[in-house]
Amino acid sequence: MDLAEGALGATASAPRLRATLPRRPPTGAPVPSIRSAMWTGLAGSAVIACAAMDGGALLRPVGGGWPVPLPRIPGGPAVLPVLLAHFGGLVLLARAWLALRRARPATATTVAVAALWAVPLLLGPPIASRDAYSYVAQGEIAAAGLDPYVDTAADLPAGPVRAAVDPLWRETPTPYGPVFVRLSEVVASLPGSQPFVGVLGVRVLALAGLGLLAWGVPVLARALGRDGDDALVLVLTNPLTLLHLVGGAHNEALLAGLVVAGFAAAATGRRWTGVALTALGGAVKLPALAGTVVLAWGAPAGVSWRRRVRVLLGAVVVAGAVLVAMSWATGLGTGWTRTAGANGGAVSWA
Repeated sequence: MDLAEGALGATASAPRLRATLPRRPPTGAPVPSIRSAMWTGLAGSAVIACAAMDGGALLRPVGGGWPVPLPRIPGGPAVLPVLLAHFGGLVLLARAWLALRRARPATATTVAVAALWAVPLLLGPPIASRDAYSYVAQGEIAAAGLDPYVDTAADLPAGPVRAAVDPLWRETPTPYGPVFVRLSEVVASLPGSQPFVGVLGVRVLALAGLGLLAWGVPVLARALGRDGDDALVLVLTNPLTLLHLVGGAHNEALLAGLVVAGFAAAATGRRWTGVALTALGGAVKLPALAGTVVLAWGAPAGVSWRRRVRVLLGAVVVAGAVLVAMSWATGLGTGWTRTAGANGGAVSWA
């Protein structure tokens, strides 16, 4: 057994995996227009972005200081009109997503539609979370020569970046890996008004993660005997993907992209590349290392425990080498191993 077989269960476990995946709509069903679905989804994401001008970042009004002059929802910043607009836009986006799946677009079309739907979310304030502001603050800490695994946003000079960080996390060191901290430093060093330019920069990082998903999801789906184009629609244009990873500007986009790319690499015979990619995801956020374990441990029925352990130990060596190299190359050391499990009194493993 090689690691690619371990990751995917080869032919022995593929039927079980296929049985758990959602089926594509029947061939005889009416086929919606791709163009109609595309514009409906764009309208939905635009309404959500406009609602975020008053309801973004956990319903704290931010529109007055947001540099992109998106239209405001009538009745905002009152909570009820903003919530109605947000969920109305979500309904439009979800309907468009389901219609797009029935239309059976090719991969290139799906990527183009996802990019179009993401545009309004890229331009609006963060949605349902202030984490993006924390990322920018952590980047400023690193840029100032402080230790992001010891120092916190509260140690920054008073200003818009410090004020934008959620009070729950303001006095908490970063729980993220060294690769993401250095990327946050690049984002925080961009010229322009912070933290707003930084939020846009974090969203560019999220798009990089979605790019990895756009490559890895079809490859992985085909390795499991499924339709790669259909799988890409399910993942890339999913409202949860767009709202959480793009609108919310969360670093899980990079984590997910690297883990899926790792599994896709293993599926095409590049097993150690797959392990390295999942380990690189761990240098963004620690839970990605669970992918390394799954990649190495999973195996078809009948494979001996001794062989499983041998493959797992090899994966641990490769993953450990990647993490040590990233800790050294970034100059941040291993402080992230101390802060990954604690976050403002809450435990964060996801």
